[in-house]
Amino acid sequence: QKMHSVALNGDSVLRKVTRIAKSKKSTMIFIWLTVAGLYLNMINTNLEQRSRLLADHQKMLDAEDGIRDLITTWEANGDCNIGNPTEDALPAARDATRTLLASYPGSGKRFTWTIIKALTNSEVADDWNFSEKLNQRPLTIKTSWPHKEGVWSWGKQMDQVIVLLRNPRWAIPSYHNMRWELDFAKDWASSFARIPDTYTERPAVEQWEIWRDRRAKIEADRWYNFVDFWMTGGYQEATNTTHN
Repeated sequence: QKMHSVALNGDSVLRKVTRIAKSKKSTMIFIWLTVAGLYLNMINTNLEQRSRLLADHQKMLDAEDGIRDLITTWEANGDCNIGNPTEDALPAARDATRTLLASYPGSGKRFTWTIIKALTNSEVADDWNFSEKLNQRPLTIKTSWPHKEGVWSWGKQMDQVIVLLRNPRWAIPSYHNMRWELDFAKDWASSFARIPDTYTERPAVEQWEIWRDRRAKIEADRWYNFVDFWMTGGYQEATNTTHN
């Protein structure tokens, strides 16, 4: 009889343990389903935001009749259309003063670069050679060197430098927009594949705030180092050397 009682008590404990285990399992499943639902909702919200931005941008392009695809021409009424820098133009004359256009990313050097081409009808290029004009004797080459987005690819072929400065309060957020449009690419091929997406949309404010909190100090230092490099004749404080 005593052994039978012990067996019954054991069965009772086992049932309690089983109920507790089932209860915990149900709780964990509920938690995981809740987390998954929140994550999917976040993704859906972001996709909706990106869709709205793309739709708004397409409306703008339609309204302006594709104003980004301009050509360098004089109109009959005297107006001048600014050309697309990837279109063919004339190489710089042999006696021309060739200019390097340098700025921290997101400071407007592409716009300035485009204006230079429109005013001169001379070839322009970029340091990463996305335009495929680097070896066609361009009058102007744009770069972000010594920022990590730039590369010294022109050797000694440039005669002077224009340093374009923008308040880092605006330049750093603009740089983040570009990085986001390029899907934070880490190599040339990935960046090249995403070029059609540049200057087309902006990330959600929440995404900027996350990146800002993690990267603002780093990019502020890079902005400072960029200015310091060009204003001190190529001196790099990090290595205590002067670029030749």
